[in-house]
Formats: sequence, C-alpha cells, structure tokens
Amino acid sequence: MKKIILFINVLFLFACTKDINIEPSKPEPCIYNCPVETKLKVVWQEPLAPDTLDVGAETPIVYKNDVIFNKQFHGPYDVLVKRNGQTGHKIWGWEDPINIQSAASITNAKEYNEKLFVGTWDDVYCINMDNGQTVWETHVCCGEPGIGQFENYIFHGHTSDDTEFLVRTDVNFGVWDTIFSITEKDNYIPNIESLTGWTHPSGDKILIFQNRQHIPFPYDGKIDLYAYNMTADSVLWMLDDIIPRGNSSLDHPVIDGSRIYFRGVGKILCINALKGGIVWEQEDIEWGNNGSLNIVGNKVVMNISDFQVLDAHLGDVIKTIELDGAGNNSDMVVHDGVAYFTSGGDGRLHAIDISSGVQIWDEYSPNRTNKRSASFATGGVDINPELGYLYTNDGYFAMCIELPK
Repeated sequence: MKKIILFINVLFLFACTKDINIEPSKPEPCIYNCPVETKLKVVWQEPLAPDTLDVGAETPIVYKNDVIFNKQFHGPYDVLVKRNGQTGHKIWGWEDPINIQSAASITNAKEYNEKLFVGTWDDVYCINMDNGQTVWETHVCCGEPGIGQFENYIFHGHTSDDTEFLVRTDVNFGVWDTIFSITEKDNYIPNIESLTGWTHPSGDKILIFQNRQHIPFPYDGKIDLYAYNMTADSVLWMLDDIIPRGNSSLDHPVIDGSRIYFRGVGKILCINALKGGIVWEQEDIEWGNNGSLNIVGNKVVMNISDFQVLDAHLGDVIKTIELDGAGNNSDMVVHDGVAYFTSGGDGRLHAIDISSGVQIWDEYSPNRTNKRSASFATGGVDINPELGYLYTNDGYFAMCIELPK
C-alpha cells in the first residue's frame, strides 16, 4: 500500500511540474490573403506559449531596454514575460496560479516608478519590473476592469448595490481608500471609467473621468464627464449627458495644457479644463469606442476605424484616411511624426505619416505562411526609440521589428 501511495504522489508531482516538455503545434498553412513578401524586418520573435498555440496577447510595455509581454487565456504561468529588448531572451516570467486562471486575462496595465500595476477586474497587482516579483496584491469583489494612475496613486472602481466607489491606494502599499462615489439615478447604473489626472494652476490635483452609465433593459446609455478636485474633496465641474448616442471610448481623456479632449461614439469634444465649458465639438468623426486619441503639435489624431486628423484649436476635420478593412484598432504610438498601431479589422500593422496623411505601409504578420490565423489584431505596439525597435505580437509570437530608417 505504501508503494502505491508513493507512486501516486510521484505522478501528482510530475503532473504539477511547470517545466514539462510541450510539443509545439503543427504548421497551419495559410489559405487566403497569404502574404508573398513583407516590408517588416523581424529582429527576433519568441513563442508566447511553449506549445506555440494562438493565445493572443495585449500591448507590450517597453521598460528601459527590455520589453514586457502579457498573454491571454492560456493558464496562470508566464502571464507576464520580460524579454531582453535586443535579443528576445527571457529575463523573468510572472505568474499567479491562484487567481489568474486559464480564462482570465489582464484588462489594464499602468507603469510608474519602476513598478507595473495590472488589473484583472477584481484583482490588482503591483509588480517589480526589474525582477518580476509581486510587491503587493489585492482581491476585492465587484471591481471594474480599468485602473488609473496619477502621481503616487493607483485608482480603481468598485461597485456595491446601487453605488460606484472610486478608490485609491498609494503605489507602495495596496490599501484602498474610498475618495468619491456615485449613486444610481433614474435607473442608470453608474460606472467610473478612463481616469486621468491634471494639476490645476492653483496646485490642486484634479481627476478627470467619465461616468459611463447604462440601463440594462431596455438598454440605454448615458455619459457624464467629471472633474473631481482630489485636494479639496469636491467636484470642480460635471458635464451631464454629453454624448447623444450614450456610448464612449474607454481610452482616457487627453489633457493638453488647459484643454481636455474626450471622445464619445460619433462625437469628440474639446473642453476647458478650468471651468468645464465646451470649446468645440465635432460629430463628423468615425464611429467606434476602440483606438486612441493623441495630440501631435496642433493636431488631434485618432484611429477609430479609419484614421482622422483634426485641428486641435478649432475641431475642423483636416483629413480622413480610409483604412481598408480596419476596425477595433489598438492604441497608437507616435514616433518621429508617424503613427503606429494594429488593427482587429484586417489584422495588420499600420504606419501612417501624420503630416502628409499618407499610409506608409500596412503589413500582415510574416508568420501567416505557417500559422494561417497569425494576426496583429490585438497585438498593440510599443517602441524603443533608442534601439529603433517596435514590439508587437501576432497571437503566436512576441515580436521585435526594426523601424524603417
């Protein structure tokens, strides 16, 4: 009997061992839209998972001369992997086998002061970016997917009954403190999202966020925009029901000087940050709540479904660049006047010159010849300007691509 028990324990030990040999998946020849050649020069690529299956991943994060990738829906091991930015060599892998299960993924990540803060709805983790060790972690009920960061604080939304609470913690401790709340009104369920911060000329710290509320049935949405004075613990101003279609971008409002740029579905607004007055609004924009908004000089650039350039002072549409089959675009990164982003609509990596409004290139992953579903759809991008490298993924491989000279 002792031998049987010992044998079972040995089997259990091997079953729980992470470092097992996993046979890579077999090639899946491309069937349609197969690229014959590509302009992309791949410096290195490494599998996102040891079995080289399509696991997907979100936007990489450049840190010093390294890069951190995170995968989705593939178990609790190596949820985050830090790689040498020049060689792709794995430096560390981060895991949480208790709370990050195979169907869970990181919904939001923020970098601050050599720490990475990641949110997975109810869970928030603080991770040392140098060694991959968890500094602190919190697990709460009924959390929102997004987290925000402003100066020395991390912010998160918690829901309880008919009230949404905005909570904050010092980046070093992981102890949440409620600073603001919104109660359900007229059956609209509150939801605090997309927080960013701004320092008022008086020195007060102002938080800008939306109440992205809705009525479940029959469905209706309502968007309010708040400027909350964290220093004085009071609302500086609030704009009520500012998006007629009741839907908005999850990208945080962008602050440039004393102006706030906020994008809803089918509408963008420029708002005076001091008083909350609307400077201009523009409805001649593409629909969608993905993509991002950047301020480049005196221009507003957006990649919603198509790519648009607006006058930042007047709101006039300067140019609309149609992206064939594009949609559900990732946040863009602007480098040397060129906007880079990936698209879920066509699965390609795009590069657009902002000043001329010309698409320089849009490329499929070169791995489509062996993995027919290889796609940059959710890959996102980040850039190391010192090395001249762009980082992304195609669902199978973490990739480093040399930027064109």
